[in-house]
This record gives sequence, structure tokens and C-alpha cells, in this order.
Amino acid sequence: MDKVAAAKAILGTSTLTETVDAALAEIQDAERRRALAKLLFEPGSVDIDGSGERTDAWR
Repeated sequence: MDKVAAAKAILGTSTLTETVDAALAEIQDAERRRALAKLLFEPGSVDIDGSGERTDAWR
């Protein structure tokens, strides 16, 4: 199976244009997921316990 046929099968597309568009969208989504994971695992980047300065704003 060639790369285009494999990509079509994985992405559920039928034309080359659809396949390329879907593949590019997958790349963009993967980058967003990577950036979010990096943010979530970076110490201090997310104030989960509410100890940050903004806590008082909601009182």
C-alpha cells in the first residue's frame, strides 16, 4: 500500500485534495495537543489549586 492510499484509509478520505487537507488539519491538531500538554506539565503554568493572585478576584 502506498503512502497516499494508506493516508486515505486512515483519514477516511477519497480524493488527494481531501487527503492533503485532512492530513494538514491533523498536523495542526497534533501541534495544539503538544502545546497544551507542554503547558499542563510545565510547573507553575496552570494555577490548579487556586493559590494564585486571581483567587481573591472571585470573592
